[in-house]
Amino acid sequence: MIDEVERRRAGRYTRSIVATLLRGWIGAGVLALVGCGRTPVYGSGDRGCDGVEVDVPSLSCEPGSCQTRRAVSVPIPDNNVLIVQDRSCSMARRIGGSSKWARAVEAMSAMLSSEGADQLRWGLSLFPDGDTVPAQDPPLVAVADDRADVIVDLLGRALDPSDPNHPQQPGEPCVTNLGSAVHRASQADTFESLDGDDYVVLITDGLAEIGSIEDPTSALGAIVRMERAGTLTFVVGFGDEVASDNLEELGQAGGVPAPGRASYYEAGLDDLNAALRLVLRQVQCSYRLQVDDADLPSLVVRLSDGTPVPNGTPGWTYDPDAERIAFSGQACDLLQAGAVAAVELELDCG
Repeated sequence: MIDEVERRRAGRYTRSIVATLLRGWIGAGVLALVGCGRTPVYGSGDRGCDGVEVDVPSLSCEPGSCQTRRAVSVPIPDNNVLIVQDRSCSMARRIGGSSKWARAVEAMSAMLSSEGADQLRWGLSLFPDGDTVPAQDPPLVAVADDRADVIVDLLGRALDPSDPNHPQQPGEPCVTNLGSAVHRASQADTFESLDGDDYVVLITDGLAEIGSIEDPTSALGAIVRMERAGTLTFVVGFGDEVASDNLEELGQAGGVPAPGRASYYEAGLDDLNAALRLVLRQVQCSYRLQVDDADLPSLVVRLSDGTPVPNGTPGWTYDPDAERIAFSGQACDLLQAGAVAAVELELDCG
């Protein structure tokens, strides 16, 4: 099954001579580093070498030549993040003086309250959202502006065992409707009409089945479908009792695998804060970019305050398989803090 995911992904990301920065940075439009011989970027309302008007920012375009006049200034997007959090009865288990639910609430609240988090649009889905019914309703908090504080307040109230969102399920079975939850997150209305890149952060402590790629209502099928449509899923395994093989498949399918040995983000009972900090850093410091391998050596990157960003770590790196440019070190710190308004990209074709 993992081989099938990789095969489909490889087929999707075929190299071309056209370099395109995918949707999310310029409203609903597309920023493109378009191959026209060796010519850099076209501009919004300009006409390309074939005379067709294109809706992307511009450097210059002279047929058969390559002239770089200025960098493309790319606004930092307000990306969209839906947290899909496991609230099955196992989360109420107390370990070392506090429940797994209390630790999860603490980690999620810290992420939502961290520097720069208010620049993102947040939403929250808890699964299951009923006692024993496998079906899943729309997100408890819809993805929108100014929702971080709303979610923190809701989670704080859910620490009370009498709160309807507390993970206390009387009766059997103790439902972990992972497939229904992820399938509901994959519906078009989750991120409909929102600018920016779309992300799902799936946090689970359980052993639920993930289904198959062919079944769009399964967890694996829904994550694959989202990835194909451009929505990436961070998979976080919380605790020491997760089905690691299942989460490994989900992590590979999600499009943003964890660095290190596993494709999902491994978070022990005391490690969820660190895992979510890493997830947030990737959301705020990496972006979709398709660029021909031959153009990478000539790509010059700066922040809008003039800070040059070197190629490497720390600096910027490009993953040709995932087709993403990622920032680390000082550049990522400034992006997370909202200290710069844009990233400037320049093709030095000279």
